[in-house]
This record gives sequence, C-alpha cells and structure tokens, in this order.
Amino acid sequence: RRYLMLYTDGDDSARVRQRLAGLTTVNQIREAPLVNDVGRDDTGRWDTYGGIAQYYRRDVSQFDDQETVVGQSSLLTDFDFVTRRSGDRVDFSSRATMGNFYDLLDEDEGSGNSTRIYYLYADVVDSQWDLSARVGRQSMPGSGVLGRFDGAHLGWSFRPDARLNVVTGYPVDSTDDGVKTDRFFYGLSTDFTSLFERLDISLFLNIQEVDGIQDRQAVGSEFRYFDDVRSLIMLVDYDISYDEMNSFVTLGNWAFANRLTLNAMVDFRKSPLLTTRNALIGQQESSVEDLLLLFSEDEIRQLAQDRTGEMQTYSLGLSAPIFDRFQINADTTLTNYDGTMASGGVPGVPDSTGNIYYTLTAIGSSLLMEQDTTIFGLGYVDGDTASTTTLTVDSRYPVTRGMRINPRLRFSQRDIERTDSKQWIAAPSLRMLYRFARRYEIELELGGEWSSQKTDTETIDYNNYFIYAGYRADF
Repeated sequence: RRYLMLYTDGDDSARVRQRLAGLTTVNQIREAPLVNDVGRDDTGRWDTYGGIAQYYRRDVSQFDDQETVVGQSSLLTDFDFVTRRSGDRVDFSSRATMGNFYDLLDEDEGSGNSTRIYYLYADVVDSQWDLSARVGRQSMPGSGVLGRFDGAHLGWSFRPDARLNVVTGYPVDSTDDGVKTDRFFYGLSTDFTSLFERLDISLFLNIQEVDGIQDRQAVGSEFRYFDDVRSLIMLVDYDISYDEMNSFVTLGNWAFANRLTLNAMVDFRKSPLLTTRNALIGQQESSVEDLLLLFSEDEIRQLAQDRTGEMQTYSLGLSAPIFDRFQINADTTLTNYDGTMASGGVPGVPDSTGNIYYTLTAIGSSLLMEQDTTIFGLGYVDGDTASTTTLTVDSRYPVTRGMRINPRLRFSQRDIERTDSKQWIAAPSLRMLYRFARRYEIELELGGEWSSQKTDTETIDYNNYFIYAGYRADF
C-alpha cells in the first residue's frame, strides 16, 4: 500500500497491485475461523516451517613448488525452524537458527568443530494491549544495540504510529559463544512511523557495562525519509560518557524521470566502535577485570581511546539504463583511516589516507538466451601502498526451469609500492544450481585462484582450488 501511494504509475505498479490483492486474500482467509467437518473451531492451530542445508567445503593451496596444503575440509550444516500460533488475542512465535561447523582435518591442522547459534528466541504479541515481548538470542536494529544479544525486548505501541521499546541483555561477540555475562546493557528506544506520511524516526538510549565499569553510554537516532523520487537515511550514534561521535552515516538516493538514479553516502565512524573493552586490544590480559588489577578505570578508558581509530568514507554513484538490455552503474569511493597512537606497551596503527575506489559495471539481460544476466565489471583501486585494476565477468544462465549455471571470472593486476613488485591474479569459478519439487535445491561450485608476484629478484607463485557442494531442503 505504501509503495502504491508513492508510485501510483510505473512498470511495477500493476505487479504490486496483484501481489497486494493476493496478500489481502490470504490475510482474510487466515483471519476467518477454520471450522472442520464436525464444526470444531481450529483458529489456534500451530504452523511450523523451516529448512536445513548441508555443504561440504574443501580448499587446497600451494606456494611455488612446495607441497599442497589442505586449508579446509569441513561440513557446514545450517538449520532454521519457525513455529507460529495465532489466537484471538495472543500470537506466539519462535525461531531457532543454528549452524554446525564439522572439521574433517586432523586436530593439529584444522580449527576444530563448533556450533553456532544465530537466533534462538520466543515472541509473544498481545493485540488487545498492543504489547510484544521477545526473549532469547536476537538482534534489534535501530535501538543502539551493537549486533546480536542474549536478552529480552519489550515493546508497546502506545499510538498506531508510535512504539516504545525496552531492551536488556548480554552482547554476543560470536555466534560460537554461549551466554557471556561480563558485559551487560539496557536501553530505551522510540519509533515514530509515517510522520507526515513519508518520515520515520527512531530515538534510542543505550547504556552498557563491562566487568562493573562503564563500557558504552550511547544516544542516537535513525532518520528515514521516502517520497516518489528521493530517499534519505541518516544514522547517528553518540557516546555521552566519552563525548565522542561513534558513527554518523547518511545515505541518499534520487531517481529522475529519465530513469537516471544518483546515490551518495557519507560515513564517519570509530574503527572499531568505541567501547571501554577496546583497551584489551594488544594486551596479554583477556578481560577488563584483569586490566583493573594493573590500571585505574580512567587509565583503562584512555587505553580504549588510544586503541580506537577513525574511518571516513565518501561515496558517489549513478545508474542509468542504456540501449534496451543494459544498465550502467558507476561508483567512486574515497576512504581515510586515522590510525591509533602507541600506549600501554601497544604500538600504534599508522594512518591510511587517500584510498580511492572506482567501479564501473554494465548489467546485461537476455544476451545469449531469454532471462539470462551478465555483469561486466571494471574496478580500479588507488591505495597508499598499492594500486589494483580488476576485470570481472559474472553470468547467470537459466538452462532449464529448475537449473541455473553461473560462470565467473576475475582478473586483477596489483602494483605494490612497498616491495616494488607486480602481482597478477586470475580466479575462475563455475556454480551450478538445481531446484526441484519446489522445496529442494542442490548446489555445486568449483573454482580456483592463480597468482604470480614478480620482483627484481624472484617470482612467487600461489595456487588455490576449492569445491563447495551441498543441498538445501525446505519444509
């Protein structure tokens, strides 16, 4: 409905209207009580769905004429399971998304087995009180929470276009980890949607502690504006305890009547994002609690600032259709990194400024057969230590209704100033995908990378080969 309000005419309007009609019909069916042959009301039935995927990955590499080394031989299993129950007043849902990395290499060669928990939560919604609650491993964008966390989120829609959120829990560094209680946070956020029909605003306050001392005290907002030709998204994250801007991101798009689209981005952020725990970078101690035996809290906070650099990114791009079957995309990106200073026995990281990335891509459709897609890319990186030119070709061909093949080729040349050398890299690959019975998918990808680096005195060759094969089944 929002799309049709903004884009009343256009090539996609008819398709969106058809899709909206289908969704509306489905919702009407779901909202109606389900009565079986004997007249029993089955509104509160459970719905379950999900999928499982297993893939084998093998990487083999070789330097010069040395023996080949198997860098990876592993089985990756991912599982996603969702349950839902709709009631007259209360709706329940849960999600479990997990993965397992099974290392087939010997203990002294591989990284070992691991189990990953991406999401694991239960969700309850009370439609009468406009309340919702979620408990478990989850993420909550726009609330000041940095990534996933183990905890709870409570939301209240006190107006149709406004929502108050309370969130608390323990941050998650890696999906391999269980619940870790050394860091704890709590926060408030408010979401206002469809202000003046085109504007969404989110405001947040997030306070985080690590081993009993301040880790992060952030206030910020997310601003989203959309109309029929323009969009603007702005994100601000400011740490009031350090009096530092952690991140400021602005992204805008402007579509013109001739189908030319301009986009621009400005991104200022701490790298890594500033928290007191950054003081551990480069130290032998593994926790802030251990650092407190050696330094005061103020000294630890200063170490954290010393370990935190700043990254600035500026990007400008455009896209436009040319001829009947091509679209051109061009982007230019400039990055600057202000390094860190030496302190606490940890050396500083030098600055890296003036890195410029130029990218030009041409996307063609139906060039060799109906509904195929080919992307031709040309990129150039002018860095402070090396410059790289890259050519890519990425094609997707629908061989049959269920089968797709995807050949890719990347060729790069690097001029490395530090060693006064040149490096050539060629990386071909072929991916094949077959989907059948609407629920099952088989995938096979083969590829490699051949590299040769030449200096005045020697030539270093590097070869790498990989195979990636597996299946996915939905239920």
